[in-house]
Amino acid sequence: MLLELAQTVNPAVTIIDAIDAMEGNGPTGGTSHPLNLIMAARDFYTQDYFAAQLMKLNPMDVVMIRQAVERGLALPDEIELAGEQIPEGLTPFEKPDTHKLDFSTSVPPFLARPATMLMKHFLKSYPKVNPDICVGCGRCAESCPAHIIKIKDKKAHFTKKGCISCFCCQEMCPAKAISVKRAL
Repeated sequence: MLLELAQTVNPAVTIIDAIDAMEGNGPTGGTSHPLNLIMAARDFYTQDYFAAQLMKLNPMDVVMIRQAVERGLALPDEIELAGEQIPEGLTPFEKPDTHKLDFSTSVPPFLARPATMLMKHFLKSYPKVNPDICVGCGRCAESCPAHIIKIKDKKAHFTKKGCISCFCCQEMCPAKAISVKRAL
């Protein structure tokens, strides 16, 4: 969906503000990871590929980037840097908890799609609220695209039915009261 949206919007230039980047369960549950960089590109698919490398991630492990490369939208062999040099000694970024939910990179490529479909059906993970930490602010409910979160008695309550496991709620929770509940 992100690739289709990007092709529809088709920006002329994309800017990444990486002066003070975020790692982990961002944006509200993450931690600061300063890079002191501002990046601009006409080809944001390739820019994302490059940014993943800066974060010491394998760009091909990021589903959207991998799909962009496979479709010929990201052109990593054509990366050309202009401006100041990239600082040395950049450290790896902490991945969000949700990265552990994608098992498709652990199986042979020809089995990735069927394995992903089976895992989504049988091993779907859901957000879980810790009521002792929840402050009932409603940010999770506001950010939920499926609208399955309700605030009752000043606490967030989820229903699994309709949850798309996007974990926007976890990302937006300022109290860090929402975690990933794995199926197994």
